[in-house]
Amino acid sequence: MRTSYVDDQLAATAIRIAEAVAAGREPRSRADEQAWLDACARRELAIDTSGDETEWPLARLGLTASELRVLWVLLAQEVDPAARLNLRELSTEDEVDVGYDVLRRVVYGHRPTSAAWQELAETGALRRSCLIDVVDDSTMPTHRLTFRISQRVLALLHGDDCIDRELIGVVQAPVVTQSDHLFVNGVARTRVTRAIATRERDGCRKPSPYTRPGSRPISIATGI
Repeated sequence: MRTSYVDDQLAATAIRIAEAVAAGREPRSRADEQAWLDACARRELAIDTSGDETEWPLARLGLTASELRVLWVLLAQEVDPAARLNLRELSTEDEVDVGYDVLRRVVYGHRPTSAAWQELAETGALRRSCLIDVVDDSTMPTHRLTFRISQRVLALLHGDDCIDRELIGVVQAPVVTQSDHLFVNGVARTRVTRAIATRERDGCRKPSPYTRPGSRPISIATGI
């Protein structure tokens, strides 16, 4: 994973968290808060789209922009001391981990939204896919739930893209080798060879589906 991509994501997340702290001191109107959320989305979209699946493998999971930001907020909690202090300032409870209410206000805004309710729920993609963990949900009311980033996602941030250690002995990674040769399925090769031989024997009396009007015939076996 590119260092600059991680740095840009963490920097944008730290800005969002700091702005959420400032808003907690001077509450915004509904319109101002929406304008802030839109500004955050524009700022972060440029970074999100600058990476691909090789930069951030979780991109292939099809998470929403807000779900991705939840991950980066929890990652910032782990690796950015300044962001960690700001997150604690937002908390109304004496918690070390990031509380539900804090996460909701930073990512989704001060007012309750259906997106926050659905995406942070047990059935949401983040918890269902074990991307984030709830520290203790046995008897806690929702607003006091606390979240942590999963160890697997934290490992990805540190450049560890090996098989999850919990899967060792269950899943074996395939050995992939590079080659300058093109390998074609044997059955497909035989069928193509027979088709070419048949056309050559018949003298190519019928127009080929692989030939444009007025052009020279092109063998479909050229790339084999």
